[in-house]
Amino acid sequence: GVPLFINKWVNLAILTSLSLQLLVLYTPASKFFGVVPPGLKEWGVMLGFTAVSWYSGVWIAKGIIRKIPA
Repeated sequence: GVPLFINKWVNLAILTSLSLQLLVLYTPASKFFGVVPPGLKEWGVMLGFTAVSWYSGVWIAKGIIRKIPA
């Protein structure tokens, strides 16, 4: 399998990006940026699409790797 969370710099970038997005969404900064926080339904849709795209990417990558001669 592919080890997750192996690259500390990518992990830091993802955590920083997510933190900044949540900061803008759930603080008074949302008024400055003109954004509205998503509700539970929207979070569910986003997480669903994220899961499907991630699993699809892993499935496609595994298929490509199998076809590469050793």
